[in-house]
Amino acid sequence: MIKMFKNFKSITNIYVVIAVLLVLFYCFLVLTNFELLETLELVSFNLRMKIRGSIEHSADVIIISIDDKSLSDLYYNDHNPWPWTRDVYAKIINKLSSLNVKSVIMDISFETFDFNNKENDLEFAKSLMENQFVTIGTTLINSKKEFENLNTKYKQELSSENDYYKFGYKIKNPNHYFFPEFFSTYKLIPPADLFKNTVRSYGTFEIGLPSPDGIYHHIPLVINEKFEFDDKKSSLFLMPNIDILGLGTYYGIELGDYFFDFSNNEIILGNKKRVGVDKNGYLTLNYYGKRAFEEISVVDFLEIEKEKLQNDFTNNIVLIGYTANAKGIFDSRPTPFNKNEAGIQLHATALQNIIDNNYFTRASVWVNIFILFILIILSFNIANIDDLNYSLSLNFLLIITFNFFNYLLFLNNVWLDLFYINLILFSIMFVTTLIKVYKEKKKKMRIKNYFSRYVSGEVVDQIIDNPVLIKPGGKRKTVTVLFCDIIDFTDKASKIDSEKLVCLLNEYFEAMTDIIKNQYGGTLDKYVGDSIVAMFGAPFSSKDDPIRAIKTALKMKEKENELRTEWIARGEDTNFEMGIGISTGEVVVGNIGSEERVNYTCIGDSVNIASRLEAATRKTGAEILISDSTYQEVKDVFICEKISNLKVKGKKELLTVYSVINRRKTNDN
Repeated sequence: MIKMFKNFKSITNIYVVIAVLLVLFYCFLVLTNFELLETLELVSFNLRMKIRGSIEHSADVIIISIDDKSLSDLYYNDHNPWPWTRDVYAKIINKLSSLNVKSVIMDISFETFDFNNKENDLEFAKSLMENQFVTIGTTLINSKKEFENLNTKYKQELSSENDYYKFGYKIKNPNHYFFPEFFSTYKLIPPADLFKNTVRSYGTFEIGLPSPDGIYHHIPLVINEKFEFDDKKSSLFLMPNIDILGLGTYYGIELGDYFFDFSNNEIILGNKKRVGVDKNGYLTLNYYGKRAFEEISVVDFLEIEKEKLQNDFTNNIVLIGYTANAKGIFDSRPTPFNKNEAGIQLHATALQNIIDNNYFTRASVWVNIFILFILIILSFNIANIDDLNYSLSLNFLLIITFNFFNYLLFLNNVWLDLFYINLILFSIMFVTTLIKVYKEKKKKMRIKNYFSRYVSGEVVDQIIDNPVLIKPGGKRKTVTVLFCDIIDFTDKASKIDSEKLVCLLNEYFEAMTDIIKNQYGGTLDKYVGDSIVAMFGAPFSSKDDPIRAIKTALKMKEKENELRTEWIARGEDTNFEMGIGISTGEVVVGNIGSEERVNYTCIGDSVNIASRLEAATRKTGAEILISDSTYQEVKDVFICEKISNLKVKGKKELLTVYSVINRRKTNDN
């Protein structure tokens, strides 16, 4: 028991070491941003999203689309080619104002004046001034090199531009700053002064880069501008994108009342809204489906009567920008549901996610590590179960349970890593199964090599299929023991050349063993000199064990005569005549011996009686003697002659035994 406990403890320690190594490898891949691992995890994320399918969402966000219909109508009807004169946007904003929208986000930049249409620019600026619910988009200069290549005067203007700093995030808990990888830009390009000074807010409409799998899963809500830091060596400057600025208007937040909390990775909008992001300031999008948000064409919006639009627009957020069917200016972004989704649909998804608190939160590395470690230990312990089918079933159940749990979390907007954990669990199951199959094959070969010496091939196959029936150690069983010995072998052996004697013995043993094992399904126990010990009923018992034992004995006597005839024909001046004793009773059967040498054998009184009955054939003149216990099992099958009061060596009491004459005649025989 102590040895078993030590072995279990040793195996468990090995599993823990392997689990730790696999977890450390996972940490290494995560810390080094191993792209292949993240790509495969993202593929599994996309698969989960497709399995989940499209979902319903609130109607808080509406898109007014710059599409082919609007572009062509304004060109042919109003002679207003793209880019449109800005009075178009003034009309849109004024109509939105009459519909009592809460916030308008324009996914369009207005960096320059239209010198040929100043009145239209003034009209647009006036609409911005009168309707302080608009956020307009801006572009970015992404590198210092790009900035240096600009016109000198333009660079000077941009260098002095810091009006948008009022929109920047205020930092909370900066002591928790731990080298985040924010979306970085060198400098924001503000709108032209006329619009910058009249609009409520402006910011970048940057969507960021796709994930390693080429799909847009995230959108940066925190932008790190490097220009101020590079020029003045001042503190970190983080600014929001247009979605956060537009939400600030939607929730009635004062300008600049935006916070980024490093300790909780949260964006805080006044006292109205908290938005969870990852440590790099990205929101993980929860897509609602393909083109999930309603799009209304600019020309349709301007033409439809206000009353028909009231229900859809009042108290909502409106996005204005290019959509999927705006040829030439379309901004294509692949998503899990659509390879060519308009960028404005991603902004709409982010806005609705935030309003509904329906975005994904990715489980931390530490959570993944803990779950991975526990599952590895469980998987190894399950793999340690001897029964291969049971072990495989449990490991499959473990994997299915984990994936089901993972998917439930996914449905509740928690992204728990799936790929690496599944890879490890399947690898453990595959490798341990291969090892088990290899060990099982070796074990079966060992059993086959071992038992083929004793029993027929059919019995060996049964043993291989049911190895539990031959557990190490002894087991009490009722068997029929057959003991045969060559009469006067010592005298005969002295008269035969040794080499010839060995050849004759081998021929004799080969013939008799074939009868025992292959013809009547007996088990060869051992050879003892010129004697053969066999048993019927081990390792597998049968009702006809005694009958088969006697059939074997009769066949052996028949074979004895055949061998004698063959040897005489060959000129051999000898013959082997055997005596056979058979006894039925309880014995101990099993693998008996030492660690260095072990035999499948039987020991017990029935073995001794069979041996004594064989010896008694000499004084009784009988060829085959059976015990009374055997006779009671075969008396209806064989004709036997009773021999009473037989004295045998090692027994004080006199025995009643029977000499087998022949098999009884039946209708079948």
